[in-house]
Amino acid sequence: MNNLEVLDLSHNNLSVVSQGVFDSNVAIKAIRLDGNKLKDINGLFASLPRLLWLNISDNEIIWFDYALIPTQLQHLDLHSNQISNLGNYFNIESKLEIITLDASHNNLETLGPSSVPNTCELLFVNSNNIINIAPGTFAEKKNLSMVDLYDNLLSKLDLNAINLPKIGNNQNLPEFYIGGNPIFCDCHMEWLHRVHQISTLRQHPQIMDIDKVTCTLPYPRLGENRVPLLKTETSQFLCPYTTHCFALCQCCEFLACDCQMSCPDGCSCYHDDTWATNIVDCSARNHHQLPGNIPMDATIVFMDANNIPFLQAHHLIGRKNLQSLYLNSSKIERIQNRTFHGLSSLKELYLNDNMIEELEGFEFEHLSNLQALYL
Repeated sequence: MNNLEVLDLSHNNLSVVSQGVFDSNVAIKAIRLDGNKLKDINGLFASLPRLLWLNISDNEIIWFDYALIPTQLQHLDLHSNQISNLGNYFNIESKLEIITLDASHNNLETLGPSSVPNTCELLFVNSNNIINIAPGTFAEKKNLSMVDLYDNLLSKLDLNAINLPKIGNNQNLPEFYIGGNPIFCDCHMEWLHRVHQISTLRQHPQIMDIDKVTCTLPYPRLGENRVPLLKTETSQFLCPYTTHCFALCQCCEFLACDCQMSCPDGCSCYHDDTWATNIVDCSARNHHQLPGNIPMDATIVFMDANNIPFLQAHHLIGRKNLQSLYLNSSKIERIQNRTFHGLSSLKELYLNDNMIEELEGFEFEHLSNLQALYL
């Protein structure tokens, strides 16, 4: 059968095909072996000089390397196997001519630059176990039009991981699908809120299913833990910190340094990408007084559910960015004069469920921006 061009052996019970069995079929252009029980494809296709289309999906293949296929192959279907890695031992991604690659419904865990042929236009890697995409994975893929990453295990996605070569104004931007992943929306993922703006620079793809992206928020106290991306705010994309000193700060080596952020002992602290949100959570930590080193740039402070009989004067002075202060349920009996002095941005003050019996009238002086007071 030297002139055979198309061979269909799909949906049989083939578990083994001998190496070299197709070598005499030098004219063959398309082979279907999908729907069998093959575990090994070594020595079957690499020597076929005209093979353009290969379907080996829905088998039991565990190991794959691009060295197993001829370089001129254009369409490769690997879906529904047990492949854990798109191997490329000889780094031949620039020599391959694959246009369509379907590796969906496998056990892939990572993608890197050598995982994807440089000529690839359509890439299906949905429904795998992908947890990491290396920076620069798509940086040399000039022909990409669509990448399906739906339904994987991606909790983080570095913006550099989906960086593309510069796309001309006369070309459509590649379309990426990332829904169905357990995205952990910390401060490093804030770019998702700007993804359409970023794509106008034409070095990143369009995210087509942004409405299907669901976030796990790192600090659920400010809302539900798992929410649709489109219902989140950038201020909810937080990262924890213990200490931080801004680059322009010149007193980082000293204890008394206003531009150094140190999380108080026994508290948890979080910030967003720009530090416009700075949360200090000392809730229910058995504090008997306000910590002395609450960061100067704190915007929200939780001191509720503690045991603080009285609030000392000037303890919060200098916290000019503080907008919300929670002191409820802390057994407070007395508020000293000027306790809240200097809180020029304070909008919400929670003093409810305490043991305060009397207010003198001076407690809330100069809180010109206060909008909500809970007693």
